[in-house]
Amino acid sequence: MGKEATPEQVKELEAKAASKGGNVLHLAPGDSFELAKDRRCTDLPCLIIFMAFWIVMFGIAAFGIMQGEPQLLTSGYDFNGNICGMKNTPYAKRPLVYYPYPYPDDAMAGTMDGVDLTWAMCVKDCPDQLSGSGDAPSPPNMCYMPFQVRSEYSDGRVIKCGYEQGGRTDMRQFGMEGFVGYVKYCMKKMPRCKCANDDVLTININGSKMETLNGWLESKPECCSPDQVASANSVVGAQTWYDWRTNAGTNGLGVPDVLDVNATTMPELRQFNIPFGHRYGFCFVPYPSFLPGEGNSKFTRCVPKFNSNDNPNSTGAFQEMLATAAADMVKENQNFVAQPVNSTSLENGFKAVIAAMSGPRATLTYLIEELRKYRWIIAGCVAIALGMSLLFTLLLKVLAGPIIYALMFGTLITSMGLTAVLGFKAGFVSPDRLPTSVTGYASTKMPEGVSLGPAQTNQELVIAGAVLSGIFTVVYMIVFCVMLPRVSLALKIMNVASTCLSSMPTTLLFPVLQWIASVILLVYFLIVLWYLASAGTFDPELHRYVWNEDLQRLMAVHLFGLLWGRAWILAIGQIVVAGACADWFLAPDKSSSAIGLPALTSFKRTMRFHTGTAAVGSFIIAVVQMIRLAFRYYMWQLSRLGDKDKNYVVKVLWTVGECCLDCLERFLNFINKNAYIQCAIKGSTFMRGAQDACLLLLRNCLRVGTINIITTIFCFIGKFFIAIATALIGALWIVSVDSGGIGAGMNSVSSAPMFPVIVILVISYGIACAFLDVWDMCIDTIFQCYCMDEEYSTQAGYQKKTPGEMQNVMDSKPPPSEKEVKAVSALLVPGK
Repeated sequence: MGKEATPEQVKELEAKAASKGGNVLHLAPGDSFELAKDRRCTDLPCLIIFMAFWIVMFGIAAFGIMQGEPQLLTSGYDFNGNICGMKNTPYAKRPLVYYPYPYPDDAMAGTMDGVDLTWAMCVKDCPDQLSGSGDAPSPPNMCYMPFQVRSEYSDGRVIKCGYEQGGRTDMRQFGMEGFVGYVKYCMKKMPRCKCANDDVLTININGSKMETLNGWLESKPECCSPDQVASANSVVGAQTWYDWRTNAGTNGLGVPDVLDVNATTMPELRQFNIPFGHRYGFCFVPYPSFLPGEGNSKFTRCVPKFNSNDNPNSTGAFQEMLATAAADMVKENQNFVAQPVNSTSLENGFKAVIAAMSGPRATLTYLIEELRKYRWIIAGCVAIALGMSLLFTLLLKVLAGPIIYALMFGTLITSMGLTAVLGFKAGFVSPDRLPTSVTGYASTKMPEGVSLGPAQTNQELVIAGAVLSGIFTVVYMIVFCVMLPRVSLALKIMNVASTCLSSMPTTLLFPVLQWIASVILLVYFLIVLWYLASAGTFDPELHRYVWNEDLQRLMAVHLFGLLWGRAWILAIGQIVVAGACADWFLAPDKSSSAIGLPALTSFKRTMRFHTGTAAVGSFIIAVVQMIRLAFRYYMWQLSRLGDKDKNYVVKVLWTVGECCLDCLERFLNFINKNAYIQCAIKGSTFMRGAQDACLLLLRNCLRVGTINIITTIFCFIGKFFIAIATALIGALWIVSVDSGGIGAGMNSVSSAPMFPVIVILVISYGIACAFLDVWDMCIDTIFQCYCMDEEYSTQAGYQKKTPGEMQNVMDSKPPPSEKEVKAVSALLVPGK
């Protein structure tokens, strides 16, 4: 048992409580300082709200699964909203996406401005009219589906567009017009096709009913199916016919049903002054393309093949084919002048399609392939991170003191040295006043061009730096002298925390369960988001799928659910760890055999009584995080307005707002953590626990500051050391496997693939955070238990429960006096 408090300590505690607010803690007669046994469900209304919210979340998931079509995101779609490669549709055998016009507004400028990839088509194979022999059509041409057009030639023949292999058109149909005829009859026309819901209509002519063909009154271009040819039969997706009362056309079927391209809504697109087609039209001038990773099905976007390895002369061949088109244009109009075909413009088109290839499926498929390839290395690095985290946590008991004292004295010496150098450079102190030996030493040992003389440039800036450095040094020295006696207490609490965790090894396993729960939540969020994102509706005017306001609201609620759920998991973990550590601190016998499994006991207690308290604190954090995300989104939108490089006001507002919200979130996390500790010890509600914790910490503010600074330093060092060390080991491992030896890996570790290394870095950092956050929570819990134990000891006959070694330190390092507190306050806040 511990010692009773002396009268002097009692008087000091009561005076401190009176000056800081609140009262010294007292136990009711017959009570003892122990974990509350008579508990009840805390913050029950908030738990009910939390459960109701998750019922809504599951409803959103059901809506997304019923309405969404994930293949929309993975495979892509054409300009009419048809999903490429979709089973049981006419596009099942057309899984690839081809962009007929990926060129920017000014292809020669080398920018991507004006690139519009909404004109997309589903194709079976990537068009490549340069492959094969010299019988390829010249100039290049392609139609999305075969259709017929009634010509204006004297013989009244019907032109067949896109009837050749690969959607090509027989250019001999146009005679001397050549490419000009292709532009007139194929590029500037659109077929109208039978829709799935067309009915066979009847018309009464001269007293007799006659059936129209294929419901032509309802046909439209959006109904066309790329694999259907013009037909008089009732085939959905086929081109319809009209004027059934005449024998004009082929075989008496009538005239093909077509529309003239609307040049306003479907503008003509030119490159090198040559018509390349009308946006959202059916016929165009294609470029040679190929499918990257063909055979492995990694990509679904066709990429321009200009000077590729397979055909190094493809750019020149494409230029020659375009020259034929230009020659036909000159025949039609002698004033026509074609612009020279430049390889830069073709490369810009290539870059635009590559940007489109970074869509969901292409990116996801590549990343999954990288993870699959290095999955065992990543798993091994996870084990390394776990081992390093455990080792670091246990070694803190030995390493804490040397590291902290080295950092404190190192910072002091560095600050003093910097102040001295800036003082010389600012002219406050003349180097001539230094002893000759020192001056001589400095002049001989300092690098060439560096001296202690006054600065030759930026003198005002150097003076300001010297003043600020001097102020910082003075303040740091005073705080250093005040805080130094408390460092022993902080280090002892850290040692006690390490002893506590080593006595309860199951507590260190809890972060693994917490991490698994977080991963499950994240996977659930991504799957549902995948379905929600694919539940948009197709806008025929924009030629893309859009999210309406209701769907956007559902996605926002779903995002908030992720934030709330993750914060709730972390809150449950903090309450469990706090309860286990408090149980250990208050146990008379702290051996593993005597305390049993406090982590399991605390988990059961938390899930039974305090899930509502976790819901309250996690809700507050989730709201702040949601506000931060919304703020970032709107700031990003504002940054896109006007000149990005000169939008200084938005940059300043963004920085200030982000800083304020980050400070708010950190402060609330601090309040939540300490409220959870009070909840774990006393069974308090969230608000009562936050109030009690704040008053308790306020009465021990200097101790709190010292402990938080030291634990923050160690957590920072530990998290980044573990993450970076594990990532380096993983990079070396990957390169060694790829190059066939550890020696080769050492020489080329910088060439390791980036994504697997980033995954290793993120996972190892998360593992380090999980373990060190447990250690940090243990320290805060032990500190609160000690402060409560100290205040309870003011009662007569109370025996302290603080561990002996820690109590010995406290007896030799008493709490800060009022004079010390006032001195530091006056220094930090002038006028007080």
